[in-house]
Amino acid sequence: GAAKREENRWSKDTDLNGNELNFEQEISYINLWIEARLAYLDQSLLPASTGINNTIVDYQANQYIYNIQGQRLDKIPSQGVYIINGKKYIK
Repeated sequence: GAAKREENRWSKDTDLNGNELNFEQEISYINLWIEARLAYLDQSLLPASTGINNTIVDYQANQYIYNIQGQRLDKIPSQGVYIINGKKYIK
């Protein structure tokens, strides 16, 4: 469309210093710069997620409980990480 026509029109032209303009390279550079800045902001401003929610569920008799070593437990532990039916919980 129009953007490609303008890119073709102005690419291969030169700036005031005689450097050849290449809009495809400029657009690529800008996209990479934006992606890098967004990744930096995500890491520095958003809290890290452990993938474990602080959730307490009612125990049902037909559910199996495991510790993170994969050992089956008789009851929900008083503290720590445990797994019930494939879901992780922390207490």
